[in-house]
Amino acid sequence: MASWIEKAGSILFQEEIKKMTFEILVKVLMSVGPGKELEILRRDFEEFIKGLICLPIKLPGTRLYKSLKAKERLLKVVERIVEERNFLIEKSDGNGSIKDILDLLLRDMDEPNERRHISSNLICGNIIEMMIPGEETVPTA
Repeated sequence: MASWIEKAGSILFQEEIKKMTFEILVKVLMSVGPGKELEILRRDFEEFIKGLICLPIKLPGTRLYKSLKAKERLLKVVERIVEERNFLIEKSDGNGSIKDILDLLLRDMDEPNERRHISSNLICGNIIEMMIPGEETVPTA
């Protein structure tokens, strides 16, 4: 809300709520705070969302094409975050507290010393799929 003071004129409340919701969502899912990485995620996610309901024509310049390219970029960023976190978990031998959903997906809750080996692609896909309902429902409501 502090950033609203700097804005001249009207404030689009739904857009501001969307920004806040996205920041909270990414923090809960992957512990990504404000900064360049969050802005990259937001930009690519918004472009990806625009193509969820569009004509199914995959030609350069179409909404679907742009959306699929944005999803590829989004997957690369999330995959890098997953790999970094996985490295930190392996370095600490799986010990430590669970900070977010990504930690939960990377650890096995059944056996204390054994970890499930869920593929990185599946984890990245799940993270992005969890972003969709959280991002789109709250601001619309």
